[in-house]
Amino acid sequence: MNSAEEQVPSGPCSDAAEFRPGFADGEIDPRFDLDSGFRGVYARACDGIGESVLGIDQSHEHGDIRRGDPRLDIGQIGLREGALTAASDVMEIEIFGPGGHTARPHLTIDLTRVMGRVLTDLPDAVVVAADTSEQVTVVFGTAHAGDAANVIPARAVLRGSVRTTDTEVAERMEKLVETELGAILDPTGASWRLNYRRGFLPS
Repeated sequence: MNSAEEQVPSGPCSDAAEFRPGFADGEIDPRFDLDSGFRGVYARACDGIGESVLGIDQSHEHGDIRRGDPRLDIGQIGLREGALTAASDVMEIEIFGPGGHTARPHLTIDLTRVMGRVLTDLPDAVVVAADTSEQVTVVFGTAHAGDAANVIPARAVLRGSVRTTDTEVAERMEKLVETELGAILDPTGASWRLNYRRGFLPS
């Protein structure tokens, strides 16, 4: 079983101990409800596989809770070396500056343009600063500044997620984001605030 696409191998106990969510030795575990969440337990050893496996806990935060990886069919087990799930942090960036009319941009700080710099420059800057061979991603899910075509806003808000499979980098990720954000925003004259919420470490 060297890839996520390979099926669970057959063996002398494969019929009795087929891996299914919520089953232990072929029986439904009554402690868990398939409608609200479950744990799939594979307690019997087949061909040496599972001899040291006490249980398999599989879940997913979106959609079909039966799949830890939506690419895998039920009954398949994927393996990989290292962390399986990345650390997932959430950040909110608030940027402030004197707003005004677009006819007098020299009296303002164009926060929409400043926000654009953060959107394009921060992800790459954090990846470079992390200096790791493991994956690091900074992805924005929402960005908002202003509501009128002829008014330069006084506040912009960006929200996104920061992920890495490197535990050491995850521990210092907030500081990395703060440092790189300052390098981008401080020269613009805008003031800013980073609200950073740490999630779980890679596992």
